[in-house]
Amino acid sequence: MKWFDIVKQTLSRKVRKSLKFIPNYIELFTYKKEIKKNWPIPANRIRFLVEMGYLLIKYNKNIEGLGFLEEAYHRKPKNIVVLQYLARSLIYLGKKDEANKYLQELITIEPNSPLWVYYYANEQGYNVIKMDKQKLVYFPIPKNASTTIKKNIYEYQHSKDIINPHPFFENPSIKINCSNLKELKEYYKFAVIRDPIKRLLSYYNKNIVEAKSLLTRGYKGKRAFGLDLNPSLNEFIEKLEKYQYCFNDVFHHTLLQNAYLKRMDLDFATDISNMNELSEILINKLQAISEFKVVMRSPSRHKTKEVEISDKNFKKLKNIYKEDYELINKYNL
Repeated sequence: MKWFDIVKQTLSRKVRKSLKFIPNYIELFTYKKEIKKNWPIPANRIRFLVEMGYLLIKYNKNIEGLGFLEEAYHRKPKNIVVLQYLARSLIYLGKKDEANKYLQELITIEPNSPLWVYYYANEQGYNVIKMDKQKLVYFPIPKNASTTIKKNIYEYQHSKDIINPHPFFENPSIKINCSNLKELKEYYKFAVIRDPIKRLLSYYNKNIVEAKSLLTRGYKGKRAFGLDLNPSLNEFIEKLEKYQYCFNDVFHHTLLQNAYLKRMDLDFATDISNMNELSEILINKLQAISEFKVVMRSPSRHKTKEVEISDKNFKKLKNIYKEDYELINKYNL
């Protein structure tokens, strides 16, 4: 091969590589315009700084993005939104020690901060559903039959059917409702714990593939922030941390189960595959009629399986969810 052919080939590779990033720059420019329109300064300066900083980090402009968030913090050091975005961004960028300062400030200012704040601050805070008369307390965890169990509890308490029980209970991604452990001392505490990789697969199949949850978020096109909005399973796992940072729905549903149960000793824990035993316990504890039964909702029709995960990604998930596997061992599930 002649030297000018090699140069031509090299240049074309560089051109092709640069062209890949053009859509990202167009997206970034478009979103910047939207932020400036929606949060004009000076009236909305803090929200503008927060949104711009968060956006820039989504596009890997980390130093510039942190600069916006830090400026917002210096202007409003006790603003809860500023503290949350700054802490979560630092966690995403691997700066957990720096994030801890802002997490502790959040808990001091707002004791009912989101559950992830308590988890990453290594503090105990929980989202629970208490049944005071029966001295029962349930720890709901997303993708662990929480919709089904909440539906059963609501219908038992209110004697009427309901399709979506979530609006009637606290959302842990917004705030917790229990940081005083003495409140739970006399209660029978239970939760459903699931193999974390199967839990992730459940979310991927049901939400991302079947419900197209990322594609229906109002983004233009099939990509956003350099991410495919309908990713293959392995692509989703490879870029899981960025999907979690960019999309709250992913973050909420794939957060470690241990975040919901940190240093808590349950009276009863079961795997999602053994709901009959839980039904019997609830019938007994609630003194309910025999019709009270935890009936599972229909599973996803899409069946991406664990065997489709590459060896590299399987090891990655085992490491990410190490604490969840410790939970499974603790309760012999």
